[in-house]
Amino acid sequence: MLQFLSISLFLVCSYTHIHKLESCPTGTVQEGKRHTYVVSTATEPWFRAYIICKNIGMELASSKTSAIGGGFWTIGSRHGGCSNDFVWWDSGKPIVYRKFTGPQPDNAGNKEYCIEVYQTNNDLLWNDYVCDIKLRFICQS
Repeated sequence: MLQFLSISLFLVCSYTHIHKLESCPTGTVQEGKRHTYVVSTATEPWFRAYIICKNIGMELASSKTSAIGGGFWTIGSRHGGCSNDFVWWDSGKPIVYRKFTGPQPDNAGNKEYCIEVYQTNNDLLWNDYVCDIKLRFICQS
């Protein structure tokens, strides 16, 4: 059985281009150069997680390159139209970097429209899942 990623291991904060943070706020850890990440210990369905992040001036974390793909919770959504391709919710742009495994994404039951990240061995892989399932999430600014 695949062991799902413990989000608390990937708490991340960063520094701005103007100054470096001497320490990270509670709930974050220094890494990277462009983003601040806040990790929820609670579980929520995808849309509720999206709203929570928006309410604190952030967005659900995204992994737009392989350089950050290995370490962060990643969320995407499909367009409601004819496309089966995953896109970034806020921009509507296609997800270029992908880390799906095996036959994924398979859209099982024709209702898996969100992406979860899970850990197997020493690798973080993607799976499509039903958006109503409650999972931990990371907000990004």
